[in-house]
Amino acid sequence: MELIREPFRTRRLTAEAYTTQEETAEAVVADANPDAARIADAVASVTIRDRLPREGAAEIRGTVRVCALCIEEGTERLMRVEVPLSFVHKVELPGLSADAELMCDATLTGVEARLLNPRKLSVRAGLRFHTRAYTDAEELLTSGVRDDGTVQERRLSFPVRAAALTGTKSFTVIEELPLEDADIEEPLAKTAEAAPESAVCGEGRVTIRGNAAVRVLYNDSAGLVRAYRAQIPFEQAAEFPGAGEDMRAEVTLSLKSAEIELADDTAGQKVLSVTLGVCAETVLYETRSVTLLADAYSTAYETETAVSPFVYETPEEPWTESVTVEEKAETVCPVGRVVDWQLSVPGGAETLPDGVQVTVLFRALYAGDDGLVYGLSRRIPVTVPAPPGRAQELAATITDASVTGADALTVRFTLHASGAGGGEAQTDMLSSIEAGEALAGDPDTALILRFAADESLWTLAKAYHAAPEAIRALNDLPEDAESPGPGAVLIPAVQ
Repeated sequence: MELIREPFRTRRLTAEAYTTQEETAEAVVADANPDAARIADAVASVTIRDRLPREGAAEIRGTVRVCALCIEEGTERLMRVEVPLSFVHKVELPGLSADAELMCDATLTGVEARLLNPRKLSVRAGLRFHTRAYTDAEELLTSGVRDDGTVQERRLSFPVRAAALTGTKSFTVIEELPLEDADIEEPLAKTAEAAPESAVCGEGRVTIRGNAAVRVLYNDSAGLVRAYRAQIPFEQAAEFPGAGEDMRAEVTLSLKSAEIELADDTAGQKVLSVTLGVCAETVLYETRSVTLLADAYSTAYETETAVSPFVYETPEEPWTESVTVEEKAETVCPVGRVVDWQLSVPGGAETLPDGVQVTVLFRALYAGDDGLVYGLSRRIPVTVPAPPGRAQELAATITDASVTGADALTVRFTLHASGAGGGEAQTDMLSSIEAGEALAGDPDTALILRFAADESLWTLAKAYHAAPEAIRALNDLPEDAESPGPGAVLIPAVQ
């Protein structure tokens, strides 16, 4: 007698960490530029070059490009001071092996610039990293028993959510954006972000659709500071051998490089030339049907059994919640004109006992009624109702956003939190079975037994070493009966 074991293979999340890091640097104003009177604002973008797994740790390398916007001394014009900050972020991931599939995305939690003197400034950028490591995993699941035909088996079947494939794919987005009415005399700050919209699995591939948001602050020919915004939709098919149409993909996008420059198109018109290196970190999930041997006993001899826990993810249910927010941010002086603004979700979403909290970062650049340009930054916490079960794959997007200004800046937006409401479950699986002494025969044809009302047919049959189907037949019970019902029941004698 032996247990039948079948392999259950997955890509297991073996390590995960949320970490933060600050990068600081000092920079000087270029000799060709005038002295700086004060800092109006600072913007930044982050790119990741390398994700390197080590034994028990990971190393993330990238660059933060900070653009400090300074007011020129003696004028109202803005000038830029660019400061690239190369970083190496090390995060401990116990159990991480060098052959793991390492994924990491970095977001900016804040950027600041401070003037030390008219020719020197200090910049600081806050970063938040979400690092995950996946490895191949195999678990042997007990599905049955090989025996002489006297062993009764109780099986459980249920759906399980499993990570089937993971991969990191890189591609390039290239676009020439028409400037239309944008009178760009001098670019000041340039940023870009990439966000996925959908990921559709096919046979051997995943098609990723997304949008790249491009923003440029600039001085126009009249010397006013203005903003240019554009969206670049893109579609990219990535090969994933083994992918199937019944799988579902979770995709995170980050930038490896970003080049945004003024150029001339073939007709000699000014355009914005954009080249983005995009990295797509993808996890493919599938729902599998699993059958486990939960219990067993023999009608011919005593058995000793042991069970072990099997922990699994239940299939997810799509979940979305929306909240409309209006927030007022006080300004240092009355607002004459809103130059530019941005809403972002630098930290993703966090599950709380009573809901899901998302922190929205609101940044704005505005011209005051005194003619000077000012920057403003605020964090806006937003709580939405929690999903059913344990939240998975939390994401947040913002729509219908607007900013108006008078004595203060008023921002309005609708936040959409989405993900999957699933959870972790556990059941017992038979891990061993041993045969003992043979059971003594009983000359009686049957035993009349009265039992507790909550007794199940399986436990009753196991206690008296009878086959469940024999009890059903002897008592004229339906084939799918799980309980013999109230009152007395006939138990077949041991043969």
